[in-house]
Amino acid sequence: MSDLTIYGDIGWDNSAASVNRALSESAPGPLTVRLNSPGGSVFDGLAIASMLRRRGEVTAVVDGLAASAASIIYISAARRVMAPGSMVMIHNPWSMVGGTSDDMRQEADVLDTIAGEMAKLYADASGGKLTAKDAEKLMDAETWLTAEDAQAIGLCDAIEGKAKAFASIDKNRHAYRNIPKGMETMSTETTEAKPSFLDKFLAKFDGGADARAELVGAKADLETASAALVDAVAKISEATARAEAAEAKASEAVAQIEALKVEHAAELEAAKIQAGQAAVMEVLETSAPEALPHVETVEGAAETHTAKYNALRAQGKYAEAGEYRKAHLNEIFKGE
Repeated sequence: MSDLTIYGDIGWDNSAASVNRALSESAPGPLTVRLNSPGGSVFDGLAIASMLRRRGEVTAVVDGLAASAASIIYISAARRVMAPGSMVMIHNPWSMVGGTSDDMRQEADVLDTIAGEMAKLYADASGGKLTAKDAEKLMDAETWLTAEDAQAIGLCDAIEGKAKAFASIDKNRHAYRNIPKGMETMSTETTEAKPSFLDKFLAKFDGGADARAELVGAKADLETASAALVDAVAKISEATARAEAAEAKASEAVAQIEALKVEHAAELEAAKIQAGQAAVMEVLETSAPEALPHVETVEGAAETHTAKYNALRAQGKYAEAGEYRKAHLNEIFKGE
């Protein structure tokens, strides 16, 4: 039988990746997982729990404490054992977030979803002794369970062995609000004290005057950039309005030009017609043939065609005279 020891914070001392490597290197067959952990990352805890459920023949033994995310790992085993004096703690997940009110509300919704899934896992592990609602009440209260308490609600199959680690926790390193009296330090046989998640978070985001000054400077830079962005948006809107007005004027000018083109074409055509008519008139006036010498009317005889033709021309009826000439050309030439 192989042993896997998970002592220390989940996600830092024992990440999902490191546990996966350890499982892949372990011999196949039954596996004993020994726990003494104050908890840590809920997502690493859920991932490790899934690995153990896939493994199958797993016995989880609480040597000292299985709190928070470590309790999720503990209940994932096929058989769950607690040493006398050891404890299991279940509570609602918590996180730290910075940002707007919308960011805060979104993070609260995420935490509610995670809490609901955790409650289902505790209820399933209890073998019917707990409903999801019962589990939610225990989580709301941040419940610390002795081995006997855990056994009574179906989260412990057996109390056996001897405690290999003291079931206690450093209240300055973990943000738990209901730590039982007397549990003030965390020590194990196999691990050295390491910075907790809270230590690391505070070291990162509360690094003293320099860090605060840097945050203040970053905030000022952000406000300056925000003001510049607002100004740029206003200028872009103004330029867009000017461009749209210019485009409208250009469209109006194009329409006017097209209308002028049509009007000009009509006037040009009319001018061509007038010029043609004037040219024809000039030709008729300057190039019409002289009257034939035999236009005189013989006294007592009917008026000749030549006389009628000349009479029309004398009256300025050149078009009519031309038509008459075409119709009676031969008679006019003959003087008839």
